[in-house]
Amino acid sequence: MTRLYFISLLMLFSLVAKGQTNLPNTSIRGFYYIAVPATNNRIHEVNTITGTDQVVFDIGNNLGHGLAIGKVLGSNNPTQTYYLVGPYPNMTYHYIDPITLQMVNTGHRASNVNPTIGNRYLYNLANLSVYRYDGTRDDTLIKVLNPSIDGINFVVDIFADCEDNFYLLNNTHLNKYDSSGNMIQQWNRVPAGIPAAGIAIVDDTLYTGGGNTVTVYHLQGSNANYIRTFSVPGQINDMANYRTGPSENVTIVADSQGCGNLYTIRSIIPNNITNTTYTWFLNGSILTGYTTPTIQRNFTAGDLIQLKVDYTGFCESLSYSNIIAIDSISNRTYVIIDTAICFGASFDGYTQSGTYIDTFATANCDSIRRLELTVRPMPVVMETITHCNPVLPVIWNGQTVSQAGTFTLVDTSAQVRTGCDSVTVLTLNIIFSDTTHLYDTTCYLRDGYRWHNNRYFASGTYFHTLTAGNGCDSILVLHLSMDAAPTADTTRLANCLSVTFNGQEYRKDTAIVQTYRNINQCDSHYTVTQITIHRAYTINYEKTVCRGEAFTVNGIEYRQEGTYIQPYTSMAGCDSNIRITLRISEFPEYALTVTPEQPPYCLGDRVTVAAPEDYVYNWMGYPVDSAGNAIQVFRLDSVYNTFPFTVKNTFNCEVADTLRFEAEKCCRITFPTAFSPNDDGLNDDFGPMPLSAVNDYYNLSIFNRWGQKVFTSTHINNRWNGHIKGEDAATDVYYYYLEYTCYDGKKYVLKGDVTLLR
Repeated sequence: MTRLYFISLLMLFSLVAKGQTNLPNTSIRGFYYIAVPATNNRIHEVNTITGTDQVVFDIGNNLGHGLAIGKVLGSNNPTQTYYLVGPYPNMTYHYIDPITLQMVNTGHRASNVNPTIGNRYLYNLANLSVYRYDGTRDDTLIKVLNPSIDGINFVVDIFADCEDNFYLLNNTHLNKYDSSGNMIQQWNRVPAGIPAAGIAIVDDTLYTGGGNTVTVYHLQGSNANYIRTFSVPGQINDMANYRTGPSENVTIVADSQGCGNLYTIRSIIPNNITNTTYTWFLNGSILTGYTTPTIQRNFTAGDLIQLKVDYTGFCESLSYSNIIAIDSISNRTYVIIDTAICFGASFDGYTQSGTYIDTFATANCDSIRRLELTVRPMPVVMETITHCNPVLPVIWNGQTVSQAGTFTLVDTSAQVRTGCDSVTVLTLNIIFSDTTHLYDTTCYLRDGYRWHNNRYFASGTYFHTLTAGNGCDSILVLHLSMDAAPTADTTRLANCLSVTFNGQEYRKDTAIVQTYRNINQCDSHYTVTQITIHRAYTINYEKTVCRGEAFTVNGIEYRQEGTYIQPYTSMAGCDSNIRITLRISEFPEYALTVTPEQPPYCLGDRVTVAAPEDYVYNWMGYPVDSAGNAIQVFRLDSVYNTFPFTVKNTFNCEVADTLRFEAEKCCRITFPTAFSPNDDGLNDDFGPMPLSAVNDYYNLSIFNRWGQKVFTSTHINNRWNGHIKGEDAATDVYYYYLEYTCYDGKKYVLKGDVTLLR
């Protein structure tokens, strides 16, 4: 669908004075925005038809961070009003009461300052999350955007239509989601303008605002096509509008009658648009006197005609047609009208569905009209309503029922979504419920008196509601008389081994209960004698200590293996024993295996020490390599040559010892046979191993298989990283040649090959 757009890129705006408190105007085609700074917050109204910008509401506080327009959520008042978010940092939702025009703080927490209102919900965009607010509690998370599916770089605003769908805009697409966050449509966006702080959709026109610039797009097919930009006097902080979109697709076409400049302009209206009001525009101005879907008059070549249709729909109520130019339409004398009427109505005298061809004359020119007429049948709706215990009389659509019973009522004035009358047949049931009284007397019940899934523990009157098959409740009333709970007193007797009570000896724990009853033969009092028999105990200790150590129990030391008995008195005063079983563990005896067995050792050499695995060894944190706790590898250097360690058995008996290796400065040096420069931290470069051999002179050269030198180094720490002139060297065999001096002052030469792996 196309729209009428202004050609000028700069629109002139009129500004209304500060102090306004006007609610949104539902008769204009445009949008609203909050102007910054936040210390002087004002809501502006932009009329995109007249090209005006006016201040309509002074907020007068620091709530100018987010704007949404809609009815008060949860209210039956359809009046459009403003929702705002703030203040920082504990942001809550506020709205302007449409009756008092006073600010109302809902007290409900808001996730961010990018709100919009649909029909039942307010939505809020926070980074890559969308929250939903229904007016009853803090907003809740309904969707987390997936950059790979939904896109990135979203405009920091959100738009919702009256079907509770919401829209998000990024660099590449305009996305449409249902109220649960499922994507249902996309428009490809033609990027233009500056980064936006707000979006609004009026019919099939998308507006984005940032700074004081508004960019306009046309939603056509699957594309959001860039149209133009214009400026507004305020600095846009957030945008909103009440007019939802995209709207229904209305199209107009022109048919020349072949009589001068006389044309017939007809509209093509979707079948779901009913109760329509037609307004025609000629060159942007209202064409007075024409209010039908088809008009006929003289036009001038170049005239631009557009139609606005107000209608009754599920939620959309306004559509603009495409714009046609008179001089671009070929001559036609055949008019096709496709329309629908309700049952019982007529179109030009026709009352039944069918195809009708008529010839008519206007301004002495004949035209042929083909009418495709659909007559919608009158729907019949069957309803059943049951009133339980009603306040008579009951009135339904002006019909009165004054007594109980079942009645059939008929109404033919109910409107359905098509706008056509329907017949409603109502079965009305009026039923009065009854009450039943029950009486019962009982002794006190420890688990309570059970009645209809409830438990009662005292006398009283209790009620239960029963739902009959007819949907009406009946009342059961229980009058319950229950004795009080019995009282009790307890006597406690305790001794070691046995207790004698009332001439009888007891050798185990016993409770003796005597019961007394009242005149109703209900238990009223209990006497409880609680007898407790304390036993003699034997406590067993089993302990293993190292040779020379002692195990102490109650201040007595034990140092020799054996079993000991120590008497004691328990907390209950009964004679008891402690049995102590003591074992002695010897300290570890071990032998170490050193490889290589005999010196001399060179600085940089690795010495392997193997120990018996029956014990636990602690090598005291020296820089060693471990292949298990009992096998250690020591690197010899000029700093570390003494290695203390401890040996511990399973009973924690521990001895300490020391290893010492004397290392000399040897003149050996070796190279690895391969390396892999892949940045995995293992063998990533090539150079000599051990480093103790080199004195002052070191000159290393590396050649490829064709004798070309690829690397040189004069310092032993400068190693080849596998690159040639900054590029990765190929996997191959390379050759090295090294000259160096050692601590003995002699010059040595070492050569060989190395394999580079990738």
